[in-house]
Amino acid sequence: MKDIRDEIEFHLEMQTRRFIDAGLDPIAARAKALERMGDIRAAAQQSRAITVSMETTVQKTPWLQSLSQDVRYAVRVLRRTPLFTATALITLAVGIGATTAIFSVVNAVLLRELPYPNADRILVFYDEYPKSIGQAATAPEELADIKGQSQAFEHLAGIRPQISALTDDCPAADCEPERVNAYAVSPELFDVLGVLPQRGRPFAASDGATGADRVVMLTDALWRRRYDADPSIIGRTISLAGIPRIVIGVMPAEMRFPDEPVGYLTDRADIWIPVSWENTKDGRGNQYLVTLGSVRSGVSMTQAQADLQRVGEGFKTRFPDRYAEPKVTWRLGSQTLTEQMIGDVRLGLIVLFGAVGCVLLIACANVANLMLARGASRRRELAVRSALGASRRRLVQQLLVETLVLTSVGTVIGLGVAALSLQLLLALNPGSIPRLDTARIDGTVLLFASVLALITGVVVGLVPAWRQAHTDPQVALGDGARGTDTASPRRRLRGLLVMTEVAMAVVVLTAAALLIRSFIAMAGVPVGFIRRCASAWRRCPV
Repeated sequence: MKDIRDEIEFHLEMQTRRFIDAGLDPIAARAKALERMGDIRAAAQQSRAITVSMETTVQKTPWLQSLSQDVRYAVRVLRRTPLFTATALITLAVGIGATTAIFSVVNAVLLRELPYPNADRILVFYDEYPKSIGQAATAPEELADIKGQSQAFEHLAGIRPQISALTDDCPAADCEPERVNAYAVSPELFDVLGVLPQRGRPFAASDGATGADRVVMLTDALWRRRYDADPSIIGRTISLAGIPRIVIGVMPAEMRFPDEPVGYLTDRADIWIPVSWENTKDGRGNQYLVTLGSVRSGVSMTQAQADLQRVGEGFKTRFPDRYAEPKVTWRLGSQTLTEQMIGDVRLGLIVLFGAVGCVLLIACANVANLMLARGASRRRELAVRSALGASRRRLVQQLLVETLVLTSVGTVIGLGVAALSLQLLLALNPGSIPRLDTARIDGTVLLFASVLALITGVVVGLVPAWRQAHTDPQVALGDGARGTDTASPRRRLRGLLVMTEVAMAVVVLTAAALLIRSFIAMAGVPVGFIRRCASAWRRCPV
C-alpha cells in the first residue's frame, strides 16, 4: 500500500507549504498541517480497506461474467442435443439417485446418533451359552447380584415386556379398549438412558416397591393419539389390565425405548410400569430380563467389561451347579446399546453402499464416453474459439461448466429417484434392518447429494474437457482432420473408459453374487432340531 502512504504524504506536504506561505515557521506549519488533516493512520486504514474491496470486485467481475456466460451457453448447447442430454441425464439420475437413497439408509442406521446421551457407554448384559442357544436374557437375581457387586456402573435397570389392555376413558370419540405395548422396568431405566420426561416427573427409587402407589409413564405418541395431548393427563388415573394406575409423566417424542430391537424386546413401548426386580425370587433359571447398565464417568469400557467378567466368575464360584457344569459353557456377556440396536447390518450396508458407488462410477464412465463421442462433432467449434484467442484454460472452464450444469440437473432428478427408491425400501422393509423407518431425505442427505454432484461433474467432465481443449486448431480445421492420428489417442481413451465400466460391472455383479450366496447359506444352516424359536434372546417370527 505504498501508493496510499505516498498520496497522504503528498497532501500533508502541500498543506504544510500553505501554512509556511502564510507566515508560519516550518515546524509550526507541519504541526498545523497534521492537526488539520486529523487521524492520518485511520485514514490510511480506511483507504486500504476501500482499495482492497475495489480490487477484489474488479477481479471477481470478469470471472462471474464469464461463468454466467458459460452457464447460458451450456443450457443452449444441451437444448440443441436433446437425445444426448436425455441419455446423460437418465444415466446420472439413476446413479446419483441410487447412491443417495442408500446413503440415506446408511445415515439413518449407522451415522445418526441414538436419542440417548452416551449410548456407546450403556452396556446390555446377557447370559451367553456359546455352544448351545447363544445369547439369553438375565434373571432378576442376577441383576440384583450385578448391582450389589459391580463397581463400574452408575445405574442398572431390568426391563421385560408386559402386553396389557388400556380400558380407561379418553377424549377421543371412538375411545375403545386398546392393546398397548407396556414394559415393566426398573425405576432407574431412564437414569441409565439419560432421558427426562417432557411433562411430569421421572420414576423415583420408591416407585414399584411393595405398598407404593401404582404409577405409569406414557410415551408422547400414546399421549397424543389417545388423550389428544391433554396437559392435564399428569395425575390422572388410567386402567391398565384392569388395574388403576396414576400417570406421573410423558416422555419426549423420540423416546419409545426399546425403539429398536434390544435382546428379545422388539416392539416399541407405549407405557412403562416401574417394578423393583431386586425383591423378585423366581430362581436363576427363570431368565426374562433385558438388563442395561450405564458406565460410571472415568471408567473405560474395557474396565467395565472386565468388572462384569469378575462378577460372572463369582457366579461360577457361588453357584457351580448353575454356571459351572462341565456340559454347560456359560459366561456373562455384554454389548453396547448401539451395537445391540444396530446389530450385524453394518458390514452389509457398507458393502451395499460400495456396490452402489460402483454403479455410480459406471454411470460416470458412460457419460464421459458420451461426452467424448459428442466432442468429435465439436472439434471445429473449439478450434475456431482457440484460433480467435480463447486460452485452453478458458475452453476447459466452458466444457466443465457444461458438465456441471448437466450433473446439477441430473442430481435434481436423482433426488426424485432417491425419494421414490427410499419409499420402495420402506415399503419392502423386512424388519431386519434397524432404524430403517427413520431414513429420510434430510439436510445431511441433501449436502451429500450436492457434494456428490460436484464430484461427479468434475470426474465426468475433466478428462473429456482436457482432451477436447488440447486439440490442435490447425489439425481440426484442416481438410484432412478426419484422417489424422489424433483419432488414435481418442480411441485409446474411450477404450480405457470401456474397460473401467466392465471392471466396475464385474465388481458389482461379484458383490451381488456374494451377498446372495451368503443369504442363502445363512437361511439354509441346519439347526439340528425342529424349532419354534432358536434363541431365548432373539425373538423369532411366529
